Amino acid sequence: MRIALLTDIHANLPALTAVLEDIQPRGCERIYHAGDEQILGLFSDTPGELICFGHLHGWRFNRAYAGRHFLNPGSLGTGAQAEASYALIELRDGKFSLEERRVPYERAAFFEQYQRLEIPAREIILKIFFGVDGR
Repeated sequence: MRIALLTDIHANLPALTAVLEDIQPRGCERIYHAGDEQILGLFSDTPGELICFGHLHGWRFNRAYAGRHFLNPGSLGTGAQAEASYALIELRDGKFSLEERRVPYERAAFFEQYQRLEIPAREIILKIFFGVDGR
């Protein structure tokens, strides 16, 4: 079974669209969203439990520790680069393999929405979450 893992979408429709287009030809049977703050214990019946989580935004995390594997594929909807991150998880014969993916997307229209909708604190949000000058 192939699974796509997404985190931290943050209403970024262009990034989500790019990732969903990238996922479609890869034969994923399921798409999981680990949220922005949640920690999910997935696939505990596989050797070495896989723990998936989000909320670190630009920081990807892929490490084994104490018989468990911890994965945060990085933020789909935030980041200084115009790339949306996600992970593919392949389950086969009681084992899993991981592929971390980065998908380019056009984000100018997304940033324009912040101005057009007059999102409160948009300057600081754009600076912190995207590394751009929101003025």
